[in-house]
Amino acid sequence: GVSVPVEALRGGSAQACRDAFESILAGERSPRSDVVALNAALALQLTETVATFGEGLELARELLRSGKAYQVVERARKLAHE
Repeated sequence: GVSVPVEALRGGSAQACRDAFESILAGERSPRSDVVALNAALALQLTETVATFGEGLELARELLRSGKAYQVVERARKLAHE
């Protein structure tokens, strides 16, 4: 699990939230990236992409830490501007 004060997860301004989003997707290791990974793990399990929550958490962390999640967002940005 993740044990962290709520204040550490609050985003603040729109720019601060955007910066946090990009940092997490680019591989940041922090309590807030753990929360993103936990949410992604649940989504992966519910969509039956993985068999267990633990597998989903492992996959989510791998995708975040490797920067692959960030690459997907960058491709989407490029497609949106074509």
